[in-house]
Amino acid sequence: MIGLNGTWNQANIILKGQSGVLAGHYKCWSCTYIFAGEDGSSGYECVDKPANFSNIRELDCHEDNQCVIDSVYDLQIEPPRLLSMDRGCRKPTKENGCSKVSSRPSCTFSCDSNLCNGIHGDLIQNIYKDTNGAPSLLFQIYLTALCCLRVFLI
Repeated sequence: MIGLNGTWNQANIILKGQSGVLAGHYKCWSCTYIFAGEDGSSGYECVDKPANFSNIRELDCHEDNQCVIDSVYDLQIEPPRLLSMDRGCRKPTKENGCSKVSSRPSCTFSCDSNLCNGIHGDLIQNIYKDTNGAPSLLFQIYLTALCCLRVFLI
């Protein structure tokens, strides 16, 4: 995979974000999105505007838990399609980043402050944009690498 410094590493793409300490007591956004229908727009507010989503909940998060976002993608679609996204509070199971173990890579973001998991839930798209909102060069390289890896999985 490609790290943010542009080098290849074995496990993860490091995401911009907070990792912080595990102690504390704060609130986290909680909702779930699953791509459905022709365009996947139903419930997409959970992904891009959680504070405005009608089914959003605020969870109390404490002890060794953190606010999290987990996203799963389909590489058979170009660009990769967000299949599902889950926001909540739980003990982190892996570092912030994306891992590619099949044609369905997953990305994780965790943080430990009040409602910090309110960022855009499409983590690949959210993290890999330049300051003007266009895909960054690194993101374009990442997509190219995923497309090339997809050939070996098919």
